[in-house]
Parts: sequence; C-alpha cells; structure tokens
Amino acid sequence: MSRRPSQARFQTPLTILNSSLIYFALVFTTGFALGMIRVPFIQPLLGDRRAQLLEMFFMLVAIIKSAQTIVGRLHPQTPTSQLVMVGIGGLYFMVMAEVVMAVYIMGKEWNGWKNWMTDRDAVAGPVYFAMLAVFAAIPAWIHGI
Repeated sequence: MSRRPSQARFQTPLTILNSSLIYFALVFTTGFALGMIRVPFIQPLLGDRRAQLLEMFFMLVAIIKSAQTIVGRLHPQTPTSQLVMVGIGGLYFMVMAEVVMAVYIMGKEWNGWKNWMTDRDAVAGPVYFAMLAVFAAIPAWIHGI
C-alpha cells in the first residue's frame, strides 16, 4: 500500500531520534532477556553456535514486532526516507551498546572495529551482521507493506 506525498507527514529530527531510541530499547531489552536464557541454559545443551542461531530467530520476530509498533503508533504517515533514519539511528545505538557491553560489562579488551567484526563465530557472526542490516531496514520495509 503506497502513500501519496500529500499524506506524508514529516517528523522533526528529535522525533526521529526518540523513535530510534525506543526501537533500539525494545529490541535490545528483548535480546538481553534472551541472552540471559541462552547463555546459562541453551548454550550448554546445544553449543555456542547453535544457541546463537536459535536466538536469532526470536530476535527477528522481536525486530519485526518492534518496527511494527514504532511505525504503526508513532509514524503511520511518515515518509519512508525518515523511517530509514529511524532504522539507521537504531542501528547506531545497537552497535554502541554492543561495544559498551563487550568492553565494560564482559571485560573484553577493545582492539578496534576490525577485531570486533572478525572476532565472531564463522557461521553465527555473519548471520549476526545480517540481522543488524535487517534491524536497520525493517522500519522502512514495514512502512511499504
């Protein structure tokens, strides 16, 4: 269902920023809760890789539902270009939270972006980065449905 330009309602940058933060918070808290289940209970049974891949299915559902909530309630008539900014803003907050958690909470040493990207499982790592791309794109994609 496409919207005519006359129906589009442009949002302020602060509204886009707030929506990005809410989108990030919804998905991040879901991921944090799933991680609290995955690490102590699922990972010993299935192994690290399989547990991460299983969790990513539930994260995909959380991403879609969160984007539907943000777009449906806060941006029903917002142009797609601004929803792209909501997704990119959410992605920025997600990556920053990932780095902060790895360095300050888990006690890992920061060795730069390249090491952060390559220091992952050979299968689950690329799937994780694909999920980050999906996370950034879903708000605009949901709008187009």
